[in-house]
Amino acid sequence: MTEYMDRPRLIAVWALEGYRLALTFANNQESIVDLSGDVRRLPALLPLQDQAVFLHAELGDDGWTVEWAGADIQIGADTLYRED
Repeated sequence: MTEYMDRPRLIAVWALEGYRLALTFANNQESIVDLSGDVRRLPALLPLQDQAVFLHAELGDDGWTVEWAGADIQIGADTLYRED
């Protein structure tokens, strides 16, 4: 990413097939983050292996997280910003 943000915040998230997230940050920067490796590797993300669960990603905590409420999983916007 080319622009630095002290604390990145999200204004939009769309879950895509293949365990990817399309993200729009408050600075209007857009990115697609591939979480497929993390979903397969990290035990805490195991519930997201179900594509139907993964596709229910939504903004949480006023844009500071992406969350899957049904699976009780959150990933911080700052973590996703660094993944790009």
